[in-house]
Amino acid sequence: MDILINNPISLMYGPYFLAFYAGIIASVGTAANLIIKGSSNVTEAIPIHPDPYEIAYLRNEEKAVIKLACWELLQRSLIQVKENQVENITEDAIELSKLSAIEKTVYDYLATPRTISAVTNSFALQNQIATCCQDYRTSLIKQGYLNSEIKGYMVGGIGAFIILSLGSYKMISALSRGYHNILFLLIMAIAFKAARSITSSIP
Repeated sequence: MDILINNPISLMYGPYFLAFYAGIIASVGTAANLIIKGSSNVTEAIPIHPDPYEIAYLRNEEKAVIKLACWELLQRSLIQVKENQVENITEDAIELSKLSAIEKTVYDYLATPRTISAVTNSFALQNQIATCCQDYRTSLIKQGYLNSEIKGYMVGGIGAFIILSLGSYKMISALSRGYHNILFLLIMAIAFKAARSITSSIP
C-alpha cells in the first residue's frame, strides 16, 4: 500500500511532473493515432473507375464532398460565386433532375446566398450530406479504408482514461500531502483538454 503513496510519480516535484505529464499526453495521443491508422486492413483493390464522391469522402468526409459538389454545380453553371457569396442561379427542371442526391442537397442549401466558408463549414449541411454518404462510409469501412466509430471510441476512450487517471492520481496524492496550490488545477485542466482532443480527433 505504501508504494501507492511513496513512488517516483507521487513524489515528483510539480514542474517536473508537468513536463513528464506532457510527455505522457504526447505519447498516448501518438500511440492512439498510430493504432487507428495502422489497423486498416484493405480487402479490395481500388476500382478502375472510382466514384469521385467516395474518394472525396475518404479524403475529408463531408467537407470534401461538399466542396466537390460545389465544384460540379459550378461547372454546370447551376450556381455562381459573386463577391465571395455562393448561390444557385437556375430552376431548369431538366438540369436539376440530373443531379445526384448529394448535389441536390447542396443546391437546395444555396437557395440563400452564403459565403464559401459558411457553406463548407455548415454543420447543418454536413449532417444532411452525412445521410447521403452513409453508403460510402459503410463501403469504405467494409473495405478497410476507414475504421469504424466503435474502434475509434474504444482507442480514444482508453487514451483519455490513462491521461485523466494519471492527472487525478497526482492531484489526490498532492492533496493528501497538504499541497493545495493552483498547479494541480492546471494539471487537471490539461488532462481534460488532452483527453477531449484525443477522443475527438480519432475517427
